[in-house]
Amino acid sequence: MEIESSVTAEGWPHTLSRVVPAVTVLRTTVPRAFDTEVAGSSSATGFVVDKSLGIILTNRHVVNPGPVVAEAMFVNREEIPVYPLYRDPVSILAGTLARLDREAPVYTRDGYNDFNTFYIQAASGTKAGSSGSPVIDCQGRAVALNTGGKSSGASAFFLPLERVVRALNLIRHHWVAFGSKPESVYIPRGTLQVTFEHQGFEETRRGGFTDETEQMVRLVSPAGETGMLVVHSVVPDGPADKHLQPGDVLVRMNGELVTQFLTMETLLDGSIGCEIDLQIERCGTTLTVKLKVEDLNSITPNYFLEVSGAVIHPLSYQQARNFGFKCGLVYVADAGYMLSRASVPQHSIIKKFAGEDIAHLGDLISVISKQPRGAQVPLEYVIYTDRHRNKSAVVTIDQHGWYASPQLYTRSDANGLWTAKLAVPLESVEGTSSSYGDLDDIKGVLRQSTSLEGSDLARPISSNSSLAEQVIEPSLVMLQVDIPPMCMLDGVHAKLFGGAGVIIHHSDTLGLIAVDKNTVIVPTSDIMISFAAYPIQIPGEVVFLHPVHNFAFVAYDPSALGAGASVVRASKLLAGLFYALATKDPVRRQVLQVKCCFAGSKAENVLEEGDMILAISKEPITCFLDIENACQKLDHSIDSDGMLDMTIFRQGKEIDLIVGTDGLEDGQFVRVRTIQLDGKPRFRTLKQDLHYWPTWELRFEPETATWHRNNISRG
Repeated sequence: MEIESSVTAEGWPHTLSRVVPAVTVLRTTVPRAFDTEVAGSSSATGFVVDKSLGIILTNRHVVNPGPVVAEAMFVNREEIPVYPLYRDPVSILAGTLARLDREAPVYTRDGYNDFNTFYIQAASGTKAGSSGSPVIDCQGRAVALNTGGKSSGASAFFLPLERVVRALNLIRHHWVAFGSKPESVYIPRGTLQVTFEHQGFEETRRGGFTDETEQMVRLVSPAGETGMLVVHSVVPDGPADKHLQPGDVLVRMNGELVTQFLTMETLLDGSIGCEIDLQIERCGTTLTVKLKVEDLNSITPNYFLEVSGAVIHPLSYQQARNFGFKCGLVYVADAGYMLSRASVPQHSIIKKFAGEDIAHLGDLISVISKQPRGAQVPLEYVIYTDRHRNKSAVVTIDQHGWYASPQLYTRSDANGLWTAKLAVPLESVEGTSSSYGDLDDIKGVLRQSTSLEGSDLARPISSNSSLAEQVIEPSLVMLQVDIPPMCMLDGVHAKLFGGAGVIIHHSDTLGLIAVDKNTVIVPTSDIMISFAAYPIQIPGEVVFLHPVHNFAFVAYDPSALGAGASVVRASKLLAGLFYALATKDPVRRQVLQVKCCFAGSKAENVLEEGDMILAISKEPITCFLDIENACQKLDHSIDSDGMLDMTIFRQGKEIDLIVGTDGLEDGQFVRVRTIQLDGKPRFRTLKQDLHYWPTWELRFEPETATWHRNNISRG
């Protein structure tokens, strides 16, 4: 034994000398975020598997599923450009051995993870950059692919090469058939959109796996079989949805006993577009289901939309199984400038845009093509961490042209590049911009004395204000300044700034605001202006930035201050109701907006998130107490039917609705059903106790500049 070990050890230097020249360092640059990956640069490893055809094998997460620019450097320091030839839609393809049947490692909750395959776990350490390295035996043969490791210990994960060899042989076959490199290589990959996990017999028995089936499996399986494949999760609206459930034990596919991932994947890859029979056991009951095998390549996106820095594409199978959504939904891989400015996060699913339902990427492109530059439109989205509640935001279409017109990128398998074309006609995104006059006109205005008399902005709003406040208030504004990342010049340290300014000129054709350079740092900015004397928000434009002194001038279009003329939603209210709201609460000048509706409430299917409550029974609503008082009137009314006559503002329109109310009496119990993020339901009971915990409101009184707590009685 010692002699054999000594001979083996002496042979390793010779083996390595033959293998090392085939190993390469891969330097990759990812120009766009896509699917599970983000933009950036990295280094990893690969190795040559076909010298004559020039094919290098590495990990999928090294190549990236999206656009990539890469170079390979060999041991002799020679560098050559390389491009992706094939990426497996699922597997990562593209020490001392401890276990040969480890589950695939879980890297992240919202990124790339492998599944439906075994891994080899080894008691050896791996470092960053070693992904894609070959695992070799003493004869110099690659037996596995290094995929990852644990940073907390000396443990590495290696991917077996059976499916890798299949893909390589198919690529070689295509190459030989065409006599040269083919335009594209099709590797059949079938799927049921189901994630399986391998469980030992002891665990499957606890789930209801019968002794009779287990004995049959042990009898006909190769010696050493340790368990079965069990359904872990099913993607909604996939072929297996509503047919398979987590915990189902897979026994046979098309009559063939299946206990290994390789057997299952081989059957699926050979049955694309066909139906297969699955025999499963569910809680001790044997069931047979017939499912159609889907082409995995068809649900793997190969195109994306880039608009104002945002990258949007159909939801991939990878992320669909991570998030529990169906494939093909409109997915935000990178929020970019346009969406991040509206606080729409990465990994969002877009549901509506400009009031229109968005089911496919084509729907979004169609709606964007109708929007002029500078338009502010509502967007409705959902995130996987809060999947049961739709969220809303207001998105501003790029009005300055900081970014190129919306581009649709499509992958070319012939050269590995992603080619771009206009997603919408140029005339669709040109739009019109506000005119502020030329610089000479503005200079002439500045030479004149500043006057606000006769304008809407000179109208004092609050009768409770002092004389000084009434004079100053109409000329004050707040500015929100957003700077696109590509325009962060002269050492700008942040993307968002805010501050106050003062109106120095206001006429029918031009408005000018003076502001400090701590608020407006560079002229390449998007500015939104809020007026103290007029509850409205409109865009502004930097027209002068002093090179030395701490001031700048911002222009705005006064015509945008007219009711219904602004691009923001609040400015589209009808004039009569607009002034009624401002008159009722001249200090706060606010409108209530629906944040969410409780599940099962009478308002759930009537009101929507983002609705603005304007009036109840034609009376303006400006605070929470107004709504509480309206509900109390129903309680005190003998012939009340519990319904509120409500006026709301939604998607640019004033709408009258009848909304039902819900209430709890003192001491009454209510049963609440909740669903956790893991999908498991929970039940709780709540009891209202108005004696110790009465309903109350904390309200600020501007007359005394103090806060007062008022208990609210339900009669």
